[in-house]
Amino acid sequence: MKNKKYKTLKLLIIFILIVIAALFSVNHIKKLIAENKTNDIKTNMLIIQGKIKLLKGQSEVNNNEENYVGTKVSNLDNQQIKQLMQNLKIEESKYENYYILNKENFDQMEISAEIKNIENHVYIVNYNEAEVIYTKGIIINNETKYKLSDIMAKEPEKEWILYNRIGD
Repeated sequence: MKNKKYKTLKLLIIFILIVIAALFSVNHIKKLIAENKTNDIKTNMLIIQGKIKLLKGQSEVNNNEENYVGTKVSNLDNQQIKQLMQNLKIEESKYENYYILNKENFDQMEISAEIKNIENHVYIVNYNEAEVIYTKGIIINNETKYKLSDIMAKEPEKEWILYNRIGD
């Protein structure tokens, strides 16, 4: 009788350990998938930034802004976009410099092959400042970030000061 109790207890403990290991594995896989999505969005934003820098340079050479692709935020009547711009502390007078880009615009810019998962994603760009904004935002360190400059910002390096000892 005791052997059956111990066998049952051993099986129960092994089952619990397997369930715990499975839960940790699933949680780890979810984190990796979320991290990959975040990295894809960062990469997309960097590709877009490179292309808008190229278009900005072409427009400076040609002395016109006809190369700029997208719809100006100032010409749009989308309250969600305007609310996002206000939340990012972008003044309404500067909306003229921001353009909304979607899949069709990426096709026109000939970068849709390099960009991953762009079906329902909308980006806002400022050609003059080479700023890219992802309208859905990504979570980094429990904080939602929209601008590429905020996402790529690194912590400032600590400044070390050396003191000389007097009297040595």
